Amino acid sequence: MHREVKRWTDAEEQMFLDMLKRYSTDFRLIASMLPDRTYNQVRAHYYNRARASQQGARASSESASKTPSETQESAANQSYFAIFDVYE
Repeated sequence: MHREVKRWTDAEEQMFLDMLKRYSTDFRLIASMLPDRTYNQVRAHYYNRARASQQGARASSESASKTPSETQESAANQSYFAIFDVYE
């Protein structure tokens, strides 16, 4: 069975982030609470956001003036939770 790929709506995105704060990375639980989203879609969305955020952090640090390698390493080593700003 092939499902149609749908973009995440703003409402789904907000629900996803709220549930991520509450349930951490329990993707099965989060998927059960998001209508029309499967475990694989939720998991992929999480990792795609994390990857995009890390790439953006690297690009911004490289486009600014040359920074020490320590600063670049710390940006590359951010946890996924820090990327989503879910635990403050």
